[in-house]
Amino acid sequence: MKYCYHFGRTLLKNFPRSTQKPYITKCDSSQGESRMYDVVIVGAGPAGLTTAIYVSRGGKKALVIGDKFDSQLAKCGRIENYPGFEGEGMELATKMEEQAKRWGTEIVTSRVLKLENEGEFFRAKTDKEVYEARALVIATGAHPGRLGIPGEEKLLHRGVSYCAVCDGALFRDRVVVVIGYGNGAAKAAYYLSNFSNVKVLCTKKRLRAEAIYLRELEARGVEILTGVEPIEIYGDEFVEGICYRFEGELTRERVDGIFVEAGSVPNNELASNLGIELDDRGFIKVDSGCRTSVEHVFACGDITGGVRQVASAVGEGAIVGVNLI
Repeated sequence: MKYCYHFGRTLLKNFPRSTQKPYITKCDSSQGESRMYDVVIVGAGPAGLTTAIYVSRGGKKALVIGDKFDSQLAKCGRIENYPGFEGEGMELATKMEEQAKRWGTEIVTSRVLKLENEGEFFRAKTDKEVYEARALVIATGAHPGRLGIPGEEKLLHRGVSYCAVCDGALFRDRVVVVIGYGNGAAKAAYYLSNFSNVKVLCTKKRLRAEAIYLRELEARGVEILTGVEPIEIYGDEFVEGICYRFEGELTRERVDGIFVEAGSVPNNELASNLGIELDDRGFIKVDSGCRTSVEHVFACGDITGGVRQVASAVGEGAIVGVNLI
């Protein structure tokens, strides 16, 4: 479905530019001060920070609320498919944040608890302050999907992890498995193979990953089982093993760690509460200009679904930024 609104580039044209310090109005002291901006961007990943760079360079007062350390970019490890950059995801995230700040973007490391539509402006409430803006950008991303099997939640952070880069070093010289079906699983296994004995349990008929990772896994002797059905993660205080069905037979295998790469689930609670239309998977519906079903609200990055790549997130962030200046 496409939406057709006629505000695009002219959205902020007739609004006065903010002064060096944001206009502050008083509100209920229990909710802190209310600060007015041209644009509030919820999410500090590549999509949100790209929007911030464009908007700030366009002379508008932009605020980003989020934490770059919590973005998928910061947790993804080494990046080799982003044009002009090869290095760690955290390095790229830091560079993006620094660039946004150089152009005057204000960044607040906090969590938005609620978004409200007041008609002529929007209100973003955090646990400490309240911020207001004439336009809103939702770039809240997605979080790792769950397997939904017994033992997964019980042993979370006790051997079950959703981030190989974050937790992999804890399993040096240990036996681990990666459960998934796509590039994320292949990349996690490749990273873990640097210091762990790793096996991939692919839940699809084949591991759908970039050829470079498949070649590296083969060269490193990483075993890949396809068509696996995870049944249970077992252990008392910590992970002791995984039970799965492979080629019709039930297998119990002793492992020290389990890394889950089961796709992504959109962080859509704020959007849903604002009445923004979502697709059948829970991602925000947008048109070609990244406009949502609510006027003056845009969305970009992983929260809109798509291929969920750094390059595509940056592209969508740029589209939003251009439409706001």
